[in-house]
Amino acid sequence: MTDEEDTATDEFYCTRAVTGGDNATHQAIYICDTCQLLPPQSNDDDDDGKDTKMNVDPPQPLPSCICQSCAEVCHADHDVYFVGMGPCTCDCPNLVIAENQEEQHCCCCVLEHSSIEEAKKLGFDSSNTEKELKK
Repeated sequence: MTDEEDTATDEFYCTRAVTGGDNATHQAIYICDTCQLLPPQSNDDDDDGKDTKMNVDPPQPLPSCICQSCAEVCHADHDVYFVGMGPCTCDCPNLVIAENQEEQHCCCCVLEHSSIEEAKKLGFDSSNTEKELKK
């Protein structure tokens, strides 16, 4: 990131630094159709890809909810649309480009580190968020 880009993102912060992955907060919700949140992998699959306990197809990728800052900065050149206001956590740090699921290509939240640092300055404990993002 150049100094010019760094300066341009100084006023944008990803809300995940405050909410973590489990504490939804009321905010503007955007969906990125370019990226997807991959479902958790199960170890109980047999060779045909079906879940052996329930004999159902594996879950499909989920839509990616992102905060307004990430929609404007990280996903600026993606297919993003506003859904509305409501409780949400930002999935940006955990997304992959839909076309590159096999390669697990990370979308890479460019606001992640500065947002965590700002949350710490404001007194929020971002230790759980940092642990989630390192997985």
